[in-house]
Amino acid sequence: MSLQFILIPADDAAPRSILTVEDPEQTLEILQTAVGGNIEFIDLVAPDANMYLNEEGKLLGLPLNNRATTLARKSIPMGDFIVGDVVIVGAIDDSGDETSAPPALLNE
Repeated sequence: MSLQFILIPADDAAPRSILTVEDPEQTLEILQTAVGGNIEFIDLVAPDANMYLNEEGKLLGLPLNNRATTLARKSIPMGDFIVGDVVIVGAIDDSGDETSAPPALLNE
């Protein structure tokens, strides 16, 4: 079963893209590659999705990601912001595994 995640680049002019994960065992590696380092998890309040970003993004001086900051506004402290490329995934399933990004977000 393949999973589909959404990559949202920090560059506002760059289009978002779909990452397809054929082997769930490779999920961590794919997430780390997509964000350029170790990952940090953010549980998004709405929609029923989660976000992964580079946990050292601010220390590394990665660029502001306006689209991701807007998406995470209700999930991060007031005044905080998201930097670098991010990956949107679905809710964690009962087994603790990632699921595909919500269809509403995949089809935007």
